[in-house]
Amino acid sequence: MNPSRLLPLLLGLLLAAPALAEREQALYISADRVEIDDAKGVSSYLGRVELRQGSVTLQAARISFFRQGETLSRLEASGKPVRFTQGEGEGQTRAEASALLYDLQKGEVRLTGGVHLWQGGNEFSGEQIRYDIDKRLVKAERGTSDDGRIHAIIRPGGALPGVPGAKPAEEKKP
Repeated sequence: MNPSRLLPLLLGLLLAAPALAEREQALYISADRVEIDDAKGVSSYLGRVELRQGSVTLQAARISFFRQGETLSRLEASGKPVRFTQGEGEGQTRAEASALLYDLQKGEVRLTGGVHLWQGGNEFSGEQIRYDIDKRLVKAERGTSDDGRIHAIIRPGGALPGVPGAKPAEEKKP
């Protein structure tokens, strides 16, 4: 898979904010340096890395693309933190974590290390969040707080994290 098609697919699926129109836009990458090892099938962008495509931005200390033959097999981003944004204003989706892994062969996206998601005024945090693309299944594990739990803040009228178009049920009045 071409890296220019990977970023919006990965992040759109991960955060339930598809960027279908953005997939066809140019992918811009800036970094302090680039290392390409064609024999090993690894391309790494290092030092203040920023990927942009349309309204999607991914920032990290390091972003690496791995391929097997001519097929992209995984993307890894690391930093303190890895930052993702898509959109603007109230509709913006943001995420921060220590690492992001997209395994194309497993069909899984994993955010690890102090994961925090913000979407539509709502927040979700945990130590690890996995997204199974085929099953459309999100799993969150171990919170980052002292109590070791997952934490979510759902504001009235806000979309539910990870559920496209879903909003909290309106409270019935007696």
